[in-house]
This record gives sequence, structure tokens and C-alpha cells, in this order.
Amino acid sequence: MRLPFPILRTSALAGALVVTLVATGVDHSSTESVWLSGAQTASGYTAAAGQVGAGQGLAAAAPVGTVIEAAAGAGHAFGWQTAGGKGSTSRLWRSADASFSFTGTPEALTVSAADSTSSGQVTFTAPSGRVLEPGTFATGDGSALGWSDKGTCSSETHTFTITSLIWAADGTTLTGLDATFAGSCGTSAKGRVLINVASPPAPATATVTVTSVRYTKLGLPQRAGTKLAVSGRVECGGAARVTLTGRLLTSPPVAFTATVVCAPGKTVLWSVNPISVRQIKSGTAGYWVSGSVFDSYYQYAGDVLTKDKTVTVRAVAALPRK
Repeated sequence: MRLPFPILRTSALAGALVVTLVATGVDHSSTESVWLSGAQTASGYTAAAGQVGAGQGLAAAAPVGTVIEAAAGAGHAFGWQTAGGKGSTSRLWRSADASFSFTGTPEALTVSAADSTSSGQVTFTAPSGRVLEPGTFATGDGSALGWSDKGTCSSETHTFTITSLIWAADGTTLTGLDATFAGSCGTSAKGRVLINVASPPAPATATVTVTSVRYTKLGLPQRAGTKLAVSGRVECGGAARVTLTGRLLTSPPVAFTATVVCAPGKTVLWSVNPISVRQIKSGTAGYWVSGSVFDSYYQYAGDVLTKDKTVTVRAVAALPRK
């Protein structure tokens, strides 16, 4: 058994793309991938207990500078967020509707994704004299992180973590990768790259409805005015942190914000602290809600969806306690 170095060849494989590294060895008596995990040594990799036979040696990796490519697949994904430069953007590319390319060497791997409207690229570079392998790389260790529209700066910071790296039985095709990254230099970027992840989840969604607007008038002269309470629900499609910003189209308009933690398939109720307003009238009022859905799996932020768009505003004797 030997462990070939991350040398990649294009091939058609189903899966998903997310940046995480996991080492895999090759058993020449089998055509199936063999999972390995453990530390790299001068002579190769030391396998984790129970994953390869005791005493089985592993050869050194492929030569430094070898050009690599990654396996094509039907389940790749690349989620990221950037800020600065041309503004803030958040994208998720998946192989169902985007194209992917992989280039580089064992020391540096570049992943690119593009669809009909946007593109993104990230490059992971190991410290001098080392190769990319499972683990965390960060500012000061000699590693580097590059990304689309990276700016110029006097003090760049970055970190990236390779969780897993999987090789095919031919020892030359990268069939699985998972990595997360974050960097700042003129612009900032963070996200996750996935290659050939089996059955990746659908991107997280959040559909928001304002279900209740209640108000009460304060009777004491020194506390004259009106308090308004807004509440609603979020129908969750995936694990995500949802940030809401909304406005009731009353006279005068009333703004509100809320944050919700979503779980897959759940409906989460939300409410805001009572808002002080000069006056308000009962009846039907329109509203709008915008915001973001930060998908903790793909590491990107999508937009919230809004349901209905009108709500009944009514007076009550006292507001419920939050």
C-alpha cells in the first residue's frame, strides 16, 4: 500500500465540492478508495489506528511541483462572502448550475467556479517546502491565501482549514476535498469549497411572515404615547442564522429588526421588543421584510423570502411580555 500525493486528473464523478482535506491511501488489489487519517512523516503518512493494517508502510508523496487537477463531479459546491472593493457580495455555486475548474501543484491548489452571472476563485498555498495536507494554515506560518478581487495591504491576515482529502484508487485523481477559509487584505473573503460530497443538502432558505402587530396606549401623562409589538414566524429550510430588517407601512412607518436561528424543517417564532411610536391606527397595513440567511454548511448568505405582505394592526389593553 502506498499514499500518492495530491495529484489530480479530470474525471466524471458524482459528488460535491467543499474545501476540506482527508488523506486516502491506495490498495492496488482493490479499485475502491481507502480512507486514511494521521500525521505526515518523512517517509509518508502514519495511518490512524484501525484504518490500515499495522506495520504497513506508506511511500513518500508525489514530487513537488507536479501539476494537478481535480475530479469533475455533479455535486461540487463553492460558497463565499466578500466585502470591500466593489462592495459586499455573497454567492453559492453548485455543479448543478455552475462550472468548476481546479489547477495547481501539491503546494498550491486553485479552485474556480462560474455561472452565467458571476465567478469566484480561491487559491490555497502551503508554506515553503511543504505541501497542502489536512490541518489549519494561518498568517505567520508561511502559507498564503488568494481570492478574486484581493486588494493590496500592509498586513494581510488569513486562515484556512483542510478537513479532508480523498484520492481515487489510481492514485492520481483527487475525488474529495473539503476546506474552509477566511482572509483580509484590502478586501475580505470567507467561505467553503466542497468536492464530491455525497448527498449535499439543499441551500438553506427562510420564508418570513409578520403575523401580528399589536399596540397599546400609555395612559399616564408622563408616559403618554403608544407602544407597538411586532411578531411573526420563519419557515426554515436548512440550518442558518437569519437576520431580518423590516418596515410596517403604517402612518408613520415603523421599522423593526430581528435575528432567528433556523433548524432544518422547523418553523421558528420571533418577536421584537415593544417599539415606541407617536401614534398608530388599527386596520390593515402592508409591510416588507429583507435580510440575509447565513448558511452554516455552505458558508454563504442568501436572501430571505417574504410571505403575505399585509398584516392586521389592532389595539390591545396590554402588550404580551417577550
